Amino acid sequence: MFRVRILLVAVLALSALAVLAGPASASAPAANTKFCNAVAKIGQGNAQPSLKSIGKTAAAFKQAAKSAPAKVKSAMNNVAKLLGGISSSSPSDLAKAYTSKDFIKNYSKSIGVYVKYYVANCGP
Repeated sequence: MFRVRILLVAVLALSALAVLAGPASASAPAANTKFCNAVAKIGQGNAQPSLKSIGKTAAAFKQAAKSAPAKVKSAMNNVAKLLGGISSSSPSDLAKAYTSKDFIKNYSKSIGVYVKYYVANCGP
C-alpha cells in the first residue's frame, strides 16, 4: 500500500507539470515562440503515468530549457534533474526523494520561476 501511495504522489507531480505546461495556443503572441512550442511538448505521449513517463517529462523539460533565458533555463534544468532522479528511483526510495531538502527547496522555487516565465510569455 505504501508503494501505491508513493507512486500516486509521483503521478500527481507529473500531472501538475503537465497542467502547468498547458496546451500551445496558436493565436497567443509569444515573446519566445521556440520556448513556447518546446514547452507544449512536455507531457505529450505520457498517457499512462509511471516512473518511465516521469523520465520522459524530465527529458522534455531539459529539451525545452535550451530555448529559455538563462535564469529560466537553470530552473528548468533543475526540475529536469529532480524529475530524472525520481524516475530512476525504486518505489521504496521515492519517499526519500520527496522529502529531501533539494526537492523541497529547489523544486518549488524552480517551478515558480518556470511558471512565471511561461505565463508571461506563452499564456493566453
